[in-house]
Amino acid sequence: MKRTMAVLLALFVSYGSVFAQSGGTLDSTLAEARIYLSALLPARASLLVVSIEAPLKQLSDYAAGALTAQLVNSRNFTIVERSQAVIAQLETEALYQLLGNVSDETAVSVGKQTGAQYIISGDIARAGEQYRLGIKAVNIASGEIAAYKNFLFLPDASFENTLEQSKKRERPQWVDMPLEYGRKTYDRPSANTPSVWYYDVGSSNMAATEQRARTRARENVQQNIAANIANQYAARIDITEQSLFRDTDIEDAERLIQTAVTNSIRTKLPSYETLEWYIDSGKSATGQTWYVAYVLVRFARKDIISVIETIEPEKVTEAIIQQAKIPPAAATTEAKASLVDELIEVRDYALSQITQGGAVN
Repeated sequence: MKRTMAVLLALFVSYGSVFAQSGGTLDSTLAEARIYLSALLPARASLLVVSIEAPLKQLSDYAAGALTAQLVNSRNFTIVERSQAVIAQLETEALYQLLGNVSDETAVSVGKQTGAQYIISGDIARAGEQYRLGIKAVNIASGEIAAYKNFLFLPDASFENTLEQSKKRERPQWVDMPLEYGRKTYDRPSANTPSVWYYDVGSSNMAATEQRARTRARENVQQNIAANIANQYAARIDITEQSLFRDTDIEDAERLIQTAVTNSIRTKLPSYETLEWYIDSGKSATGQTWYVAYVLVRFARKDIISVIETIEPEKVTEAIIQQAKIPPAAATTEAKASLVDELIEVRDYALSQITQGGAVN
C-alpha cells in the first residue's frame, strides 16, 4: 500500500500541470519552482534558463534572473551562464514574433551549443485576480518535457507598480512615424544592415488580453510587409498595356495584382528582429479591459531577398485571372505571358534594388 501511494505521489508531482495554490509573491513562487525542479531533475544536472515570458521585458528579465539565482544558490545544479550572446541568439532565432515565446526546438538547439543538459523556460500571465507562473524543463538529449507545472501567486505592490508605470508611459513617436524613426534610430551603414524599406509597425485590433494583442500585432506586421512588397509590383505594372484588364477598372486591377502577390508571400515571410513594443490599454463601456499592441520590427535584407525570389509569376498570374474572373477569350496565352514577363521584370528590379541596399520606389 505504501509503495502504491508513493508511486501515485510521484506521478502527481511529475505531471504537476495543475495549479499550485501559492498565494505568495513572485519571489516566493520562484523559490517554490526551484524546489519543484530540484525534486524532479537529476542532482548536479547542467541547466540553462532560457526565458520567462512576461507582459513586460523588465519583468521577464527579472524573473529569469531571479530563478537562475535560486537555482545557483540551491547548489543542486550546475547553471550555464545566460550570457548576452545566448539571449541575442534566442531573440533572433526563436520566432518570438510568431510564437510569443521561445520554441522548444530553438531552446534545445541553443542548449546543445552551451553544453546544458536541460533548458528551463516559463511564462507569467494574469489568472483572474492572481498571476500564473508556468515552469517547464526540457531534456536536451531527448527533447522530452521533464517537468511542467503552473503556480499561482499574488501581485505585491512592487509588481503592480511596475505594470502600471509601463502602461502609463507616453505613446512613443514611432507608433505614428515608424519608418522615419526606425531608420534614424536603428539603421547603420553596413553591408549587413537590414533594408531601410522594410521597417514597419503592426498594430492589433482591440483584444481581451494583452498576449492576444501582441499576437495580432505580429500577424499585422506580416500582412503589412507582404502588402508593401506587393504594392511595388502593382504600381510598376502598366495595366493599360495588358489585354487582360482592358475591360477591368484600373484601380481594381491593381488591387487584384497586389492581393495575389500578397497571398503568395504572406506565409513565407522570415523571422524578423523586434526593435520596440508599445502596449496601450483602457476599459470599454462595459468595463472590459482592452489592449492594443504596436510592434516596430526590421527584416534582414538577405531574408527579404529570399522571400522575393520565391514569388512565382506564373502562379500569381493564374490567381489574378481567377480572382478577376477574366473570360477565357481575354486570358490568351499571349496575354498571360505578357503579364508574367512584367511580374518577372518587377521581381528582378526589386531584387537588384534591395541587393544594392536601396529602397524600391
